[in-house]
Amino acid sequence: MFLNFFIILLFSLILFSHANVTIVKGDKIASNEPHIFATCVESLGCLDTNEKWYHPKYRPVNLEPLDRNTIRTEFFLFKSGSGCNNTNNETKNDKDILFDIISNQNPDTAKVAGYKDCGCLKLLVHDFTASGHAGWIKVLTFLVVNPCNVVSVNWEAGAEPPFDQAIANARVVALEIYAFIRMLQEHFHLDVKHEIQIVGHGVGAHIAGYVGKALQKTLPKITGLDPTGARFENMPPVVRLDVDDAKFVEVLHTDAYNSRSQGTMQPLGRVDYYLNNAGHQPGCNDTWQLPKFTEVTRDVLQEGKILPACSHKRAYKYYISAAINKECPFIGIPCESYEKFMNGSCTDCRKSQCLIMRYDSFSSDVPKNTKVFLNTNSEPPFCMHTYEIAISVEKHDKMKKLLGFFEFILVDENNKVSFASPSIDGTVARTFLPGFVHYTIAYAPPPEIDKIKEAKVKWRNTSKFNLKNKSIYVKYITIMRVSEKMNAPVNGLCPEEGPEIKNRDFVHFNKCDVSKFKHGEVIAGAAESGSDKTAAASGERKNYSKSNSHEGTSECSSSEETKYPTAGTTKRSNAPLAPTTTSDPKSLENSNDLPECEAVEPGK
Repeated sequence: MFLNFFIILLFSLILFSHANVTIVKGDKIASNEPHIFATCVESLGCLDTNEKWYHPKYRPVNLEPLDRNTIRTEFFLFKSGSGCNNTNNETKNDKDILFDIISNQNPDTAKVAGYKDCGCLKLLVHDFTASGHAGWIKVLTFLVVNPCNVVSVNWEAGAEPPFDQAIANARVVALEIYAFIRMLQEHFHLDVKHEIQIVGHGVGAHIAGYVGKALQKTLPKITGLDPTGARFENMPPVVRLDVDDAKFVEVLHTDAYNSRSQGTMQPLGRVDYYLNNAGHQPGCNDTWQLPKFTEVTRDVLQEGKILPACSHKRAYKYYISAAINKECPFIGIPCESYEKFMNGSCTDCRKSQCLIMRYDSFSSDVPKNTKVFLNTNSEPPFCMHTYEIAISVEKHDKMKKLLGFFEFILVDENNKVSFASPSIDGTVARTFLPGFVHYTIAYAPPPEIDKIKEAKVKWRNTSKFNLKNKSIYVKYITIMRVSEKMNAPVNGLCPEEGPEIKNRDFVHFNKCDVSKFKHGEVIAGAAESGSDKTAAASGERKNYSKSNSHEGTSECSSSEETKYPTAGTTKRSNAPLAPTTTSDPKSLENSNDLPECEAVEPGK
């Protein structure tokens, strides 16, 4: 009898040790599995942290979120800018930053604040260590074209370090936003399927994704501004922003080039813009004096300071610049890779739809996870005009393959001048072969140059081989500005004094008729396939260069902090934001409310 009892007891202990037993402890439902639990939030619902939220490499830590009263999510309804809730009676000066706070539990607060049923709602969600009255949020309130209610979601108290605690709190913030939207649906007839856009920066982009999932993916649009990579990339869609979280999800990638970067290269949207290949952004000085952002503690940052991350913050700067400077569009070119993009393989917008990055874009007909590439300038207004350039390299006894790049000074028929190069710092090199036509792209700041009458072409040889002769021999070039409709003219230019361009020399090219050159020239990359590829002189693009490209980085400009639009300065505080004064967004180029390159001293 005793032996039988002992066997049953032993078997029960073994079975119990392998069972997934849950234990209720306060508002947290724990499990004997180390990374599985559920947390119920008062009147908002429960959050299930199951095995999908854990990965030993990509998400090794999952913390329980703080109490909602500690996170203190607030909804700031802005009453300034061009939103539908801005009236002359409420602001003596339409340049003032004014807002009221709305509670998602009391619809009367929305009525008192002046929320109006005007057919549109823009929700703006800030990042880790930031706040709901950040500079970029205030600027965007002035850029909303259609009558809209503009609401900033302030979860500042929950966005404090440590990072793993903040991203746990982010899930509660998403529940708060969901409750806010439901309140507006019930009391203000908000149409979720047609009238909402959520713009989120960093962790805020993933919060937008959580809200989209809660609304069963009926949201019209989510814009993710450099969504955070750490703890989110390579995880299942339930953990992060995903292409199906809204009808149209667009993502801007600006900071994914090393282990300390805050962004990700993983495509998350229907359209993913890779600005400067999400590398070290031109003009930035990404300081590493602080610990990695996932390891930062509150005592490392001074009161009122946020993490310095120039490249990460460029996402919202580019987004705002694209909205302000409509005369210089940010044209994104769909391409399989940045290498092929820089080699000019994807510049025909008639074959694949080029996309203009703008505040009001909506391209639900674009295939999911479309990668779009574009480069920028190092300072505002950041936009650059894109030029497709074909370079016919002549065969020459003294020339073998060369590694390098070209720079161009373009002059149009009205004597407008612009400097064009493969990258802002001119360090993108590629291989050029004699006897081939090579396609490439070059970028130039405004003004746009269409009808080109002449150009000065500089050759920069970066080869480590062929040291005796670093000259390149160019028969002709063609230049065309890339536009959405591809209606810019193709300009043929020939060298004025022979084909040789010595290393680091400029050679004058004049307008000429390139059709006089023999048809059937081979485009670089075509020889290997054995197919019949013709060159630019015939006006056809049947194949493109597959040469390698090599990218460098740039130094930080000392003017970086003083050349970006902002809308007044606020100090980090738990008190309501007092009215501040700003100027028209187009004239906000000299303010420093949006810090990036600053040196942040450790807190005392």
